[in-house]
Amino acid sequence: EHQRTSASVLPEGNRSLGSLPGRAQPRRSSAKRATPRDARLDDTIGENERGRCNDPLTTPADSHRGGLDVLTTIRMVTGSHNAGVEIRKASPADAPTVAKLGAVVQAFHHEHRPDWFKPAEAEGAVELYEQFLLDPSVVIYVAEDETRHPLGYALVRVLDRPESPLTWGAKVIEIDQIGVTSDQRRHGVGTALLQAVRKLAEESGTDRVHLTVWGFNEAAQAFFASQGFKQAMLRMTDP
Repeated sequence: EHQRTSASVLPEGNRSLGSLPGRAQPRRSSAKRATPRDARLDDTIGENERGRCNDPLTTPADSHRGGLDVLTTIRMVTGSHNAGVEIRKASPADAPTVAKLGAVVQAFHHEHRPDWFKPAEAEGAVELYEQFLLDPSVVIYVAEDETRHPLGYALVRVLDRPESPLTWGAKVIEIDQIGVTSDQRRHGVGTALLQAVRKLAEESGTDRVHLTVWGFNEAAQAFFASQGFKQAMLRMTDP
């Protein structure tokens, strides 16, 4: 249930699901802008060669605890256990934690496409995530349980795409990486992370949320479809 989207772990791979449905409509004013809940899987014209995601969303309530920027607190009942999940924005100090979470997604992608993805190496990726966390266009969310144990993460980019002679301008959120630890999948952690991303989209006035999914990652495709994402583009390679 790992996956890299045009939003996913370690940015250097692309996974695409869809095919553009006709001409885009002119950009609407913020008053009439489509809500982020209409998020589409659309990796516009291959600008993203990253993309990895896991299997990952539930209902947020703002809070602030212990100096952390806690965005979402979710109480879930799964099977016989009751677990609280908190979603917060990561800081540069979280880079080692995010790198370990990202290594799970990286390993999954390397297993299926070793010609594209390098073997997972959490320590070697710490500096990369530090750079991400210092980039003002990047937001990384970390999911934790009540003991502050990390359960998953999501890395997104907030992008302003300028208008061109061929395409309309748009402000989009691109989910670049998303992943959940193996023992927490199907427990609502991914849904909680996605909920935080959608809240960011709403607050920042974006036109849409998009991501890319590799063809081999059927679990991620099913998850995103269950969350309302629609196929918008199909990317093909030779060979």
